[in-house]
Amino acid sequence: MRLELLTRQESMSKAVFPKLESLLENEEYVKAIQKFSKIDEYDNPIDFLFVEMFPSWRTGYIEFKENNGPKLISNPSLTKNILKEWDRTLCKCVKTAYKHMSWTNFTKDCKKL
Repeated sequence: MRLELLTRQESMSKAVFPKLESLLENEEYVKAIQKFSKIDEYDNPIDFLFVEMFPSWRTGYIEFKENNGPKLISNPSLTKNILKEWDRTLCKCVKTAYKHMSWTNFTKDCKKL
């Protein structure tokens, strides 16, 4: 299932992680993250990966979903270098998803990246 079919609503992180968006055009990578039931808590796979890997942004995500918060791209404290680094990290996490059947092992390995 392609990325656009998994997207139910506007994404907080749209247009912020171009490499990740490109990677998720590959159906195999989408399948690799779909196996985690936590994905159902999110409207978009990119938001899912971002918030779960960077939990300090959970409040911002909730505010965004309640129409009270901005998209990441609008956050002036986030530099291009930070966003590029996060994009690389999230891509590594998606590639790591191939190896893991359990959410616990997946998140443990991703947090090491």
